[in-house]
Amino acid sequence: MAKKKREGLKKSRRFEIFTRDGFKCVYCGKSPPAVILHVDHIVAVVDGGTDDV
Repeated sequence: MAKKKREGLKKSRRFEIFTRDGFKCVYCGKSPPAVILHVDHIVAVVDGGTDDV
């Protein structure tokens, strides 16, 4: 049985996550332009992670 493809994040949700994290990398603490920020799961959904903000 094939897995259902997950829907991508909307721009507004992505912005909420960056705002929550203070526009800094949660791992190294750096901000743009020193790094390019990406939204990702701390714990992958496949491993039981959630999409909670």
